[in-house]
Amino acid sequence: MVMRTYSLFILILLTVSLQAQRRVDSLLLFARLYGVSEFVEGNRIVSKRIVSELRDYYLNNEAVDLNSLVDQLLPNDPKSNYKILDTADLLVINDHEKLLNSPILSETSRSKLRFAVLGKNESMKKIIKDVNVIDYEDVMDKSLDQDKILESLLRVWNGIEYFYPYKYKLTIDWDDEFLQQLKVFASDSIMDQRDYRRAIKNMVYKINDGHIDLIRHFTDKEYRKSDKLHKKLEKKEEDHEHEDEVFGKFYPIHVYMINGNLYVTKIGDFKHLEGLEVGDKVLSINGLSPQQMEDSLFSIVPSSRPELIEDERNAANSWLYFNGDDYLMLEVEGKDTVIKVDRVEITDQEFNDFMGYEYVKSVDVNDAYAYIRIWERDKKTFRSEIKRSAKEDIPLIIDLRGYPSKMFVAMSAKYFSSKPKDIADFYVPLKNYPGFYKKIEKMPYFFTNKVDLVLKASRILPQMSNIFYPLTKKVDSEVVLLINEENASWGETMTLIFKEYPNNVTLIGRNTNGTNGNVGALLLPGKMELLFTHYRIDNEDGSNFQHIGVQPDIYVKKEIPTKENPNPDPILSTALNYLFNKKAVQNDEKRMSKKDPSNN
Repeated sequence: MVMRTYSLFILILLTVSLQAQRRVDSLLLFARLYGVSEFVEGNRIVSKRIVSELRDYYLNNEAVDLNSLVDQLLPNDPKSNYKILDTADLLVINDHEKLLNSPILSETSRSKLRFAVLGKNESMKKIIKDVNVIDYEDVMDKSLDQDKILESLLRVWNGIEYFYPYKYKLTIDWDDEFLQQLKVFASDSIMDQRDYRRAIKNMVYKINDGHIDLIRHFTDKEYRKSDKLHKKLEKKEEDHEHEDEVFGKFYPIHVYMINGNLYVTKIGDFKHLEGLEVGDKVLSINGLSPQQMEDSLFSIVPSSRPELIEDERNAANSWLYFNGDDYLMLEVEGKDTVIKVDRVEITDQEFNDFMGYEYVKSVDVNDAYAYIRIWERDKKTFRSEIKRSAKEDIPLIIDLRGYPSKMFVAMSAKYFSSKPKDIADFYVPLKNYPGFYKKIEKMPYFFTNKVDLVLKASRILPQMSNIFYPLTKKVDSEVVLLINEENASWGETMTLIFKEYPNNVTLIGRNTNGTNGNVGALLLPGKMELLFTHYRIDNEDGSNFQHIGVQPDIYVKKEIPTKENPNPDPILSTALNYLFNKKAVQNDEKRMSKKDPSNN
């Protein structure tokens, strides 16, 4: 009797377990079928049906026939003369086999899906066409309802499944993440646009992709209008037309986190800040410790790797904005009283000079070295320093700690070499085969003029072609690259270029950001779009530095500002010391060579 009861109990447990597993498998199958419907077949009718039936199944456990969804999506059987794609030379992103081997589906359904995902009557040559924008026909509708919110989850999850080339580097189980997020997106907890955006961010920020951003979608007309306004403001800034206009109210201090501790790095000239000094260690802001602030930001800040969150927040001076008050209460180490910091009204010029994020502006280099920075806006200054290095045969310091502001920076390889070199392998998503990437020809990033750049960018000219032979004098002296976490995306590609083309290169600083590859846009309900890394770029030796960064030859740690040295630049200082010491060694060797007759 006891054994019979025990056996019955085990049988019930197994039955419940199998039912639970089948439910999980069915939920994930819904998600994968949506990906096929939306990204492979482009069938909005079936996509909407999937959203509706997924909601009913998840909330009400209503019976569902997933094979009927496949029949509606793919009413015809695969044609025998349609060839299955050979994936041997492709980069496979999507877990297609989880769909194509699903035990829930019939053999007929699996066969149809295999054809849809892997079969096309086209040559590979025709389908090497990448896709930068993953479209959504209802994107212009700002309104949200429960179906649109749930569809956003399906689009985001499948967007990463199909179009994120570093999915294999995820530190989370992406299937499990879908199941966890269903609890949010299928419920009524998302009440408005703010909740909606927060829910998406909480999901995608776990990807640890430095390109991740959720922004409002602009039509082409809106974008052109915004771009025109941006250029107009940029022109005003260059002409100093609106320096005295009121910009807004801000806290007149900068606070940076370095190794988990907060320090005052800049102070405005205001009487109420007397007693506060650059280098002061901040123990709390409005009662929150640095650790509490860091913990609260960890899950809502996109970054290529967790340790860069400090730098992302430092760049935006975000440690000051944990409440909406017009003042801050700073507890400072060594101070007996809490210091109050009021918001103050500042002009546009004051914002640019003090509050705005800035790159290194003061460069103390002498005539023995040439210095350029990739965010330089003046083409003449940029090129004249390179040419001076080549003409005078002096070391060239290239500051890569920022983002290239002008396209003329891209035409720098010609100053170091007369022919293209293999810089990187470039993988692009195939438009007709979502979920697969193909490696295109080698990317040398070698452009001798604007015409050469345009022809290669539009792929009219092969990337390795050299029909516009560069006639510029080449830099043959020592080249030192200054790098750190501010170097990302296109700036990181420039690091690869400057690392490869000069003959004698030394990298000094800290790892670059580890966020490279072009940005793709996934359009979402509510007139939103999700940006994320869309292309994959490997080093020419096949290695990859995404989430790692380009590593320096000489590592330089961060330095805490002090009253005596409020703007330390240890990376530049290290570079100057390195060049000075190397020159001294070379001079010593020359003197020793002259004294030793055996060397003659």
